[in-house]
Amino acid sequence: MKLIEVNDLTKHFGGLYAVNKVSFHIDEGEIFGLIGPNGSGKSVMFNTITGVYKSDGGSVVYNGEDITDLPPHAVNEKGIGRTFQGSKVFTGLTPLQNVMVGRHCRTKSHLGSAVFKTPFARQEDRETEEKAIQVIELVGMGLVERMNTPVKDLTYVMRSMTGVAIALATEPRILFLDEPIAGMNPTEIVQSMELIQRIRATGITVFLVEHNMQAVMGICERIMVINMGLKIAEGTPQEISQNKEVIQAYLGRAYGAEN
Repeated sequence: MKLIEVNDLTKHFGGLYAVNKVSFHIDEGEIFGLIGPNGSGKSVMFNTITGVYKSDGGSVVYNGEDITDLPPHAVNEKGIGRTFQGSKVFTGLTPLQNVMVGRHCRTKSHLGSAVFKTPFARQEDRETEEKAIQVIELVGMGLVERMNTPVKDLTYVMRSMTGVAIALATEPRILFLDEPIAGMNPTEIVQSMELIQRIRATGITVFLVEHNMQAVMGICERIMVINMGLKIAEGTPQEISQNKEVIQAYLGRAYGAEN
């Protein structure tokens, strides 16, 4: 079943087309990868699909519903969660507090009940904390032991994993991961690949943007490649690794020779 269908999506900034009539779909339950050189339009595509940027053409259909140009909070409420490059989290809060904030879109207490701490609000706070801990336990990567430590005192990788946990706390049906493996050592890369597979095992579809070819080729069922805003290839990891245009534009001749 097609969970997301993107049709001729376009986004330009003045005369520069960052995404130029790109079409693809993501099936429910798969890990779908997006790769391309720096500046090829990967993050712009994420931002346009999730409502951070308004599109300049095309459409985004999620679960049979046209969500083109919905604001980010509405896209999130529909069931699309995402991370951002650069570990965009609340550094003065702990990972646990960050993840509890991430669950705000699934809570029902209004301002008055929260201020006056009604029984319903207190119960919802307890449930939010319990679910936040469950998410942190799913993520692992050292966060369980440091969940009550201010994020500013954590490593870059732990900050990044806090961002993943925040996105998971929104209870997404599909999770957009924007270069989650950046800055990791080989052991952490393997752990992150295992985490992505655990996330998929819970029933969450994954859309992964990543430069690390070990990760992309190792866990994605299908991969799309873009260059200068244009889609140049789509297929299985094996098909992509042998595609001459992809090798020339992104992977390099050495990678093609090895595969």
